[in-house]
Amino acid sequence: MDEQWTGDPRAWAAEPLRRALDAILYRWIALFGLPVVAAVAHVVGASREWVDTLVHVGLGAFLLGYIGVHLVGKLWRRHGAPDGWRQAQEADRGTVAVARTVGWVVLIGAALALVSPLGTLADPKQFGMEILLWFPLLFPLYCLAAWCTIDCARDRLGRAAEESRQRFRDYWRDLARSAHPGGTAA
Repeated sequence: MDEQWTGDPRAWAAEPLRRALDAILYRWIALFGLPVVAAVAHVVGASREWVDTLVHVGLGAFLLGYIGVHLVGKLWRRHGAPDGWRQAQEADRGTVAVARTVGWVVLIGAALALVSPLGTLADPKQFGMEILLWFPLLFPLYCLAAWCTIDCARDRLGRAAEESRQRFRDYWRDLARSAHPGGTAA
């Protein structure tokens, strides 16, 4: 029997689900950081129009790249089992609750961060640019990036759930083989 199986087989089998949940949390936090950094840069560089333009163009380019990488990756990766969230909840209820809570906080916080610079604009021309140009471009991109993150989380948990089930089956198969030296179970 493998050394990694000497402990609790359920913990060993659930490890891919925990890794997937950690990766999902990191993605959510990174996705939240984008509009927060953009809002802070907007407030700090409010007197410089080039900083504002650079932040908006940079955020839009990054979001387009993020969406593009996700869509290209979606063509090549397996989708996984449809019950990944359920199986992850059985393995680690607390981390699933944290991941879902962080996801909702990120979506709400990011929407607020995208809207927050509007309150700092005293110049009607700049306010009009935000409302008529940047917000209609960036908000749908951000929503699409959030959808990509949710879609990637579902696929990643699905693949992790399949790996977890396979590990659990392998554990019991190998345990049965080691119990019967002939290699066949009675």
